[in-house]
Amino acid sequence: MSTPASAATAFASTQDLVARSDVRFLRQIASDDDNQLPIASLATAPRLLAALADASGMVEAAVTVGKRYSPQDLTLLTGNSRSLLIALTCQLAVGLLFLSRPSFGDPPGTYRMAMNMVDSLASGEWVFGILESQNAGNLSNYVEVPNDPENRFGEVVQARRFF
Repeated sequence: MSTPASAATAFASTQDLVARSDVRFLRQIASDDDNQLPIASLATAPRLLAALADASGMVEAAVTVGKRYSPQDLTLLTGNSRSLLIALTCQLAVGLLFLSRPSFGDPPGTYRMAMNMVDSLASGEWVFGILESQNAGNLSNYVEVPNDPENRFGEVVQARRFF
Protein backbone atom coordinates (compact mmCIF):
# COMPACT_ATOMS: atom_id res chain seq x y z
CA MET A 1 0.00 0.00 0.00
CA SER A 2 1.35 3.40 -0.95
CA THR A 3 1.75 6.24 1.49
CA PRO A 4 0.45 9.57 0.20
CA ALA A 5 2.82 12.49 0.58
CA SER A 6 1.21 15.78 -0.31
CA ALA A 7 1.05 19.27 1.10
CA ALA A 8 -2.07 19.95 3.14
CA THR A 9 -2.75 23.35 1.62
CA ALA A 10 -2.20 25.18 -1.64
CA PHE A 11 1.17 26.85 -2.11
CA ALA A 12 -0.55 30.22 -2.68
CA SER A 13 -3.51 31.87 -1.01
CA THR A 14 -6.32 33.83 -2.59
CA GLN A 15 -4.62 36.96 -1.23
CA ASP A 16 -1.50 36.00 -3.21
CA LEU A 17 -3.66 35.48 -6.29
CA VAL A 18 -5.33 38.88 -5.85
CA ALA A 19 -1.93 40.54 -5.43
CA ARG A 20 -0.61 38.97 -8.66
CA SER A 21 -3.70 39.14 -10.89
CA ASP A 22 -6.28 41.55 -12.24
CA VAL A 23 -8.95 41.78 -9.55
CA ARG A 24 -11.63 42.60 -12.13
CA PHE A 25 -10.91 39.33 -13.92
CA LEU A 26 -10.93 37.35 -10.66
CA ARG A 27 -14.23 38.89 -9.56
CA GLN A 28 -15.78 37.99 -12.89
CA ILE A 29 -14.43 34.45 -13.30
CA ALA A 30 -15.04 33.47 -9.68
CA SER A 31 -18.75 34.16 -10.09
CA ASP A 32 -21.14 31.52 -11.39
CA ASP A 33 -23.48 34.11 -12.84
CA ASP A 34 -23.01 37.38 -14.72
CA ASN A 35 -22.53 39.42 -11.54
CA GLN A 36 -19.02 40.07 -10.28
CA LEU A 37 -18.24 38.84 -6.79
CA PRO A 38 -17.49 41.47 -4.15
CA ILE A 39 -13.79 41.79 -3.41
CA ALA A 40 -14.39 40.62 0.16
CA SER A 41 -15.79 37.31 -1.17
CA LEU A 42 -12.68 36.44 -3.19
CA ALA A 43 -10.88 35.02 -0.14
CA THR A 44 -13.42 32.20 0.12
CA ALA A 45 -14.46 31.83 -3.53
CA PRO A 46 -14.63 28.08 -4.25
CA ARG A 47 -13.50 28.44 -7.89
CA LEU A 48 -10.36 30.34 -6.86
CA LEU A 49 -9.56 27.94 -4.03
CA ALA A 50 -10.01 24.96 -6.35
CA ALA A 51 -7.80 26.51 -9.04
CA LEU A 52 -5.05 27.21 -6.48
CA ALA A 53 -5.26 23.65 -5.15
CA ASP A 54 -5.13 22.23 -8.69
CA ALA A 55 -2.17 24.43 -9.60
CA SER A 56 -0.37 23.39 -6.42
CA GLY A 57 -0.94 19.77 -7.34
CA MET A 58 0.56 20.39 -10.77
CA VAL A 59 3.69 21.92 -9.24
CA GLU A 60 3.93 19.19 -6.63
CA ALA A 61 3.60 16.43 -9.22
CA ALA A 62 6.33 17.99 -11.35
CA VAL A 63 8.92 18.64 -8.65
CA THR A 64 8.55 15.32 -6.84
CA VAL A 65 9.71 13.50 -9.98
CA GLY A 66 12.92 11.70 -9.15
CA LYS A 67 12.42 12.54 -5.46
CA ARG A 68 14.14 15.87 -6.04
CA TYR A 69 11.80 17.57 -3.54
CA SER A 70 9.20 16.46 -1.07
CA PRO A 71 5.98 18.44 -0.63
CA GLN A 72 7.29 19.43 2.80
CA ASP A 73 10.39 20.93 1.17
CA LEU A 74 8.15 23.24 -0.84
CA THR A 75 6.19 24.39 2.20
CA LEU A 76 9.46 25.28 3.95
CA LEU A 77 10.81 27.49 1.15
CA THR A 78 11.65 31.07 2.08
CA GLY A 79 12.66 34.27 0.33
CA ASN A 80 12.80 34.48 -3.43
CA SER A 81 12.20 30.75 -3.93
CA ARG A 82 8.98 31.01 -1.93
CA SER A 83 7.95 34.02 -4.01
CA LEU A 84 8.65 32.08 -7.22
CA LEU A 85 6.57 29.14 -5.98
CA ILE A 86 3.67 31.47 -5.14
CA ALA A 87 3.90 33.28 -8.50
CA LEU A 88 4.09 29.98 -10.38
CA THR A 89 1.06 28.63 -8.54
CA CYS A 90 -0.91 31.83 -9.22
CA GLN A 91 -0.02 31.85 -12.93
CA LEU A 92 -1.09 28.23 -13.28
CA ALA A 93 -4.31 28.95 -11.37
CA VAL A 94 -5.19 31.86 -13.67
CA GLY A 95 -4.60 29.63 -16.69
CA LEU A 96 -6.80 26.92 -15.21
CA LEU A 97 -9.52 29.49 -14.55
CA PHE A 98 -9.35 30.55 -18.20
CA LEU A 99 -9.58 26.93 -19.30
CA SER A 100 -12.64 26.41 -17.10
CA ARG A 101 -14.47 29.15 -19.00
CA PRO A 102 -13.93 28.74 -22.75
CA SER A 103 -15.88 31.95 -23.39
CA PHE A 104 -12.95 33.88 -21.88
CA GLY A 105 -10.70 32.84 -24.73
CA ASP A 106 -7.23 31.35 -24.64
CA PRO A 107 -5.21 31.42 -21.41
CA PRO A 108 -2.72 34.28 -21.15
CA GLY A 109 0.93 33.93 -22.13
CA THR A 110 1.88 33.73 -18.45
CA TYR A 111 0.13 30.35 -18.30
CA ARG A 112 2.33 28.98 -21.09
CA MET A 113 5.36 30.49 -19.35
CA ALA A 114 4.31 28.82 -16.08
CA MET A 115 3.88 25.45 -17.82
CA ASN A 116 7.40 25.82 -19.24
CA MET A 117 8.67 26.54 -15.72
CA VAL A 118 6.94 23.40 -14.45
CA ASP A 119 8.65 21.40 -17.18
CA SER A 120 12.02 22.97 -16.27
CA LEU A 121 11.51 22.11 -12.60
CA ALA A 122 10.52 18.54 -13.47
CA SER A 123 13.62 18.04 -15.65
CA GLY A 124 15.94 19.58 -13.05
CA GLU A 125 16.94 22.43 -15.35
CA TRP A 126 15.57 24.80 -12.69
CA VAL A 127 15.74 24.14 -8.95
CA PHE A 128 14.32 25.89 -5.94
CA GLY A 129 16.63 27.37 -3.32
CA ILE A 130 17.29 24.19 -1.36
CA LEU A 131 21.00 23.68 -1.00
CA GLU A 132 20.90 19.91 -1.48
CA SER A 133 19.02 20.30 -4.77
CA GLN A 134 21.31 23.05 -5.97
CA ASN A 135 24.43 21.00 -5.23
CA ALA A 136 23.10 17.74 -6.70
CA GLY A 137 25.29 16.57 -9.52
CA ASN A 138 28.16 18.90 -8.70
CA LEU A 139 31.35 16.91 -8.61
CA SER A 140 33.80 17.49 -5.84
CA ASN A 141 37.45 17.57 -6.77
CA TYR A 142 38.81 17.52 -3.23
CA VAL A 143 41.90 15.33 -2.96
CA GLU A 144 42.73 13.86 0.41
CA VAL A 145 46.10 14.64 1.89
CA PRO A 146 47.90 12.12 4.12
CA ASN A 147 46.79 13.80 7.35
CA ASP A 148 43.06 13.63 6.53
CA PRO A 149 42.45 10.04 7.75
CA GLU A 150 44.24 10.84 11.00
CA ASN A 151 42.29 14.06 11.45
CA ARG A 152 39.01 12.16 10.99
CA PHE A 153 40.16 9.64 13.62
CA GLY A 154 38.50 6.85 11.63
CA GLU A 155 38.68 3.08 12.13
CA VAL A 156 42.09 2.77 10.52
CA VAL A 157 43.60 5.25 12.97
CA GLN A 158 41.72 3.84 15.94
CA ALA A 159 42.73 0.23 15.15
CA ARG A 160 46.38 1.08 14.44
CA ARG A 161 47.50 0.03 17.93
CA PHE A 162 46.18 -3.52 17.34
CA PHE A 163 48.38 -4.12 14.27
